[in-house]
Amino acid sequence: MELFNSVGIELEIENLTPNDLNSPNLGFRIHRDASCESDGFTSNGIKIDVENSTKELLELIPLRKNTFGCELVTAGVLDTSNLDYLYKLKSLTNLLISKGESTKSYRAGFHVHINLSYNIKIIKSVLRLARHLEQVLYLLGGMGYDYRGFKNDSTYCRPITKYGPVCVPTGRGDFSQVFTIAELLGCKDTEEFKMKYGDIARLKGNHYIPIRYHGINLLPLFTQGSLEFRMFNKSLNPYYLMSIIEFCKAFSEYAVHSSFLSLKEENLLKENSVFDVKGEENRQKILDTFSHFLQLSNLRNEQIIDTLYDILSYSSVDSIVLPNKYIFSHLMFHRQGNRCPTHWQNGNYTANVIPKNKISTPNFEDIHVLRERNPDFRIREPQRIMENLNNFIRRPTRTPIRNATNNLTRLVTIINRDYGEIFGGPRRNEHDERYFVVHGNEEYTGDILRIYFDPTNFLIIRSDLGSREDFEEWEEMNRETIEEIVGEELEINDEIPEPEEPQNPEENYHRPTLRFNRWTQTGNFTTTANTTNDTDENRPF
Repeated sequence: MELFNSVGIELEIENLTPNDLNSPNLGFRIHRDASCESDGFTSNGIKIDVENSTKELLELIPLRKNTFGCELVTAGVLDTSNLDYLYKLKSLTNLLISKGESTKSYRAGFHVHINLSYNIKIIKSVLRLARHLEQVLYLLGGMGYDYRGFKNDSTYCRPITKYGPVCVPTGRGDFSQVFTIAELLGCKDTEEFKMKYGDIARLKGNHYIPIRYHGINLLPLFTQGSLEFRMFNKSLNPYYLMSIIEFCKAFSEYAVHSSFLSLKEENLLKENSVFDVKGEENRQKILDTFSHFLQLSNLRNEQIIDTLYDILSYSSVDSIVLPNKYIFSHLMFHRQGNRCPTHWQNGNYTANVIPKNKISTPNFEDIHVLRERNPDFRIREPQRIMENLNNFIRRPTRTPIRNATNNLTRLVTIINRDYGEIFGGPRRNEHDERYFVVHGNEEYTGDILRIYFDPTNFLIIRSDLGSREDFEEWEEMNRETIEEIVGEELEINDEIPEPEEPQNPEENYHRPTLRFNRWTQTGNFTTTANTTNDTDENRPF
């Protein structure tokens, strides 16, 4: 498979829940994404429009709170070496439409990853070509309707020219744009580039960093070998999706095989910033720029080209008119506080200072912002984190695992270490703890140190680490994975209770048991801390 034919796509949706799509034949991984999530209610799996329903009707039907929206990511690489991959796109979009997903969105997007090798020459060619085609890319981003960025300052896919790159705190105590094209084009090698491009030489290990949220995202080049295009709206038109993928491939191939001189000879060096677009009067100029690039590229399929012209003709030019203002990274305004790292702390690079009074707060919307507006509509309460001290959490006595679960929720069963033989296999040593996580028809086993739980979910994160310090280091390194599984940003509670002194081991003593004994309509469980006589006769296994 040729390099440019190896593609990854990410399609954000907002009207379905992850459970609606949980199928082994889906062919896509399901990821949580706060930017397209929202809260809602379902009844027997059907979404209920609470705002437009009468109180009397709502009292007659059982309602379950749920989180809608997720991101579908290709499982592996999508082979686009021939156009048969259209059938995979059709299968996905038909499924989403049949389940009720809307065909348009002002929050959800479509991202394309093109496998790409790199060196400093290729990187600069990508930037030069992206600078020239920026207006084309963002009008294509409308996917035949209004570009979603006009509602949220293009927060999740900022342009790379002029006011586009977001402003971040620096080690000097001031603010600078996370990069500028002029500085990047002056880099002598990739190491200098990684320093000036959002300080990724130091920060690329963090998932949530401002550099990711630009229409052309170069970070994956250094982490997974792909160039990401993030400016496209969600669409459930498979022909639109395929045409966008083919255009991104043509862009990438041309950039790899071009140089400063060839771009200059072909009149592809001029910057066409999206911030220079004034409105509908610019459409023809954008179409002319697109046509000129097509003549130079290897994109020859007439159906693809016609579809791209359709997208450019139907998308609103007015919607890509962005305000001429600098904006802060939205990570500075997370519900749980500033999550934007300080850039260039070691002083090895001095970026141009942008006065704070010239920088605006981004107008963005995610599930956390929505919950701040409507705090009564919270679904997942913040998780508490505690250690499994005294092994006090265990399965209800003589209750089979399957009967202790609900197919709409997740439940954890902990098996105490003081049982010589446990359900699922013998313990490995006296310090071993085994547990089962039951989720649908799957069971997992592993070691545990801490328990993450909320009113609707009871989850365990595996850790083979022995000390609390080691665990906290592991926890920070794997925060993204943990938050994805837990489904919420972590709020760590360090007030962990001291373990109780064990009673006389020669005597039988009562140990508290957490019993899951009732599920409410919303999936919450009530617990009763009762006592169980810890004798062989009363042990649950």
